[in-house]
Amino acid sequence: MMNKRKSTTLQNVAEIAGVSVSTASRVLNSTDFAKKETRESVINAALRTGYVHVRRSDRMNPAFAASGYQHDDSALKNLLLLAPQSLYGSLGSQDWIFRDIIPTIYQAASDNGFRLSLSSYNENDQNSVVKIATENIDGIIWMADNQRNKWVDLLGYFAKLAPIVVINSDSIWPPRTCVMSNNRLVLFKGIEHLVELGHRRIGYFDTDDSEINVHCRERLDAYRQAVAHFQLDDNPGLCVLPKFGVNEHPRAVAKAMDHFQAMPSKPTAIISPLTYAIQFLKVTYERSIHVPNDFSIVAIDDAHAAELLNPPLTVVDCGFSECATLAVELIIEQAESSGQNTKTVLLEPTLIVRGSTAAPGKLV
Repeated sequence: MMNKRKSTTLQNVAEIAGVSVSTASRVLNSTDFAKKETRESVINAALRTGYVHVRRSDRMNPAFAASGYQHDDSALKNLLLLAPQSLYGSLGSQDWIFRDIIPTIYQAASDNGFRLSLSSYNENDQNSVVKIATENIDGIIWMADNQRNKWVDLLGYFAKLAPIVVINSDSIWPPRTCVMSNNRLVLFKGIEHLVELGHRRIGYFDTDDSEINVHCRERLDAYRQAVAHFQLDDNPGLCVLPKFGVNEHPRAVAKAMDHFQAMPSKPTAIISPLTYAIQFLKVTYERSIHVPNDFSIVAIDDAHAAELLNPPLTVVDCGFSECATLAVELIIEQAESSGQNTKTVLLEPTLIVRGSTAAPGKLV
């Protein structure tokens, strides 16, 4: 039975060192942007408390050497993050994997006594099977792609070897424990915000991938349901779903904007996934359309870049970082229950109002 490690967390280390969690994280994880005194204080706090997340390079630090601390890597449990190669083929729509999922799983794994390994796979690839069979893997987090049913046999094989949690899919059979974004509520919150501002003609833009992508399908269904619920303009022309390839979204967005501007009753706002919403902001700037006075934009998902735009984008945060943390916790829960407590956890999205939404203007 795998028990959750009763150990120091990054928050504890930060409190002992007298710094913020972000400063402690920078010292122990990523950069050297910290004063020497701060760096030594954080390292000493990590060593005194037995915090396992000490970078290899920091073991050369005099504070580390003087402590006599022995870092026991053999005590760590092994967690494998599996992702199909298809997810890496369209980073524009999957950048949340690298922005939120992988870094957060890495930190959560470390906090819970796991060593994290990453592996990709394709339909006929046995490398991941060999990796699990030859290494002592204690848990598997499975990143589902759009065509998840292709992986049912392989997933079943993995599930016999170690506790498994699926990220962002609840349609695999037999059911597996999974954690995923609540696409319907994401769309509802974004449209509700626009309705409260007075918008009645709200456009929607996404890729036409609903036949194989359950998330696209759920978002499209939610848009239509919200339009009916709030009794909004249901002109089919307000919903634009073009087919386009990797990195072809700038042209698709420009064509969508041409379409919106040519409509007799033009939309006053649009809701769209983050990558496309950023492109809409660029197109409106190039066409001297003022956001939000002339046109409002709501993005599905959030990223630090959304705050830095002019204006900063109003977003509905899907909660992918929380998704990654929960995945690790559910791995532990699966191990403790011998896989008997299968469940689906839907994340609560968060509306973050910034500068890209306002009362309806007039698109020209």
